[in-house]
Amino acid sequence: MRKFLINIGIVGSLALILFYALDAAFTKIYQEGSFYKTQWLFQINEQSYDYAILGASRSYTALDVGEINQQTNLNGINLSLDGSFISTQSLILDVFLSNQNNVNTLYLNIDGWQLDYDTESQFTYPRFLPYVENDLVYNHFVQLDKKWYLYRYVPFMRYAEFNFTWGLHMLVNNLFGFIEPDFDEFGTRIYKFTDYRGEKEVKHNLFKTQGEFKYLNKIIETCKERGIELVAFVPPIATIKRDTTYYENIVLFEKWIENKGVEFYNFGDLYPQQYDLYTDEIHLNKYGVEKFSAIFGSIVITSDEEVLTSLSSQQ
Repeated sequence: MRKFLINIGIVGSLALILFYALDAAFTKIYQEGSFYKTQWLFQINEQSYDYAILGASRSYTALDVGEINQQTNLNGINLSLDGSFISTQSLILDVFLSNQNNVNTLYLNIDGWQLDYDTESQFTYPRFLPYVENDLVYNHFVQLDKKWYLYRYVPFMRYAEFNFTWGLHMLVNNLFGFIEPDFDEFGTRIYKFTDYRGEKEVKHNLFKTQGEFKYLNKIIETCKERGIELVAFVPPIATIKRDTTYYENIVLFEKWIENKGVEFYNFGDLYPQQYDLYTDEIHLNKYGVEKFSAIFGSIVITSDEEVLTSLSSQQ
């Protein structure tokens, strides 16, 4: 029995050493890669920007930051992450600033359907696993899911459980770069297909003005503390329903968020039912991106009153 227990101890110790070694090797290789947007975001250090875009897939794919930079002669970056909730976006801002980066103005994409989410997106959840040792990442996720305690302290568990994201295929890709990331040097992704694939039923996109809004308020406070101008905006929506309820809600929400010291631009009804500019109900195609980026650069970033007046007269 004693010999059996000794053998079990030896095998267990060897397995533990192996898992620690694999965990360290995978983490080092993944943190040096840039296939996923999170890998790219964590590699931005000690940079200064005139502006940054933050949100989920809508702002990730709706604004060509490289073109806006050329238009405005400013230095901007797109920090948006597809599939993220505002909770994740709050974390991204914290990580960005903790890496000694600076930004003058933050343009935050907000949408009525997820503004008060206090949970975490299961889509973006595993993208942060190579950074579980980062205290900002760990403290954010462990309060939402105690399993992150195991991910931090049980070696290789995170990579074994999420091998579909961080498996050997991704290890090989990180080492040899077989597949390029789908975003450019400014952090923008533009869909390659242009045909409309969504439904065409119009629906409301209404904002709440009551609730905790934990992570929106956290972003607001962070910007105030760091002296960052915060501007909220709604990108175009193909199937947006425009009626009295919609317009009354927009006026109410605009007053609510401006009382928090946040400037607000609503472009949700900029291209209603113009399906040739979209890939689906809420995402622009490259033709829509070109038009919206030019308007966003003129109106929001450089405050071109002539363009704003022209746009208002068309609506």
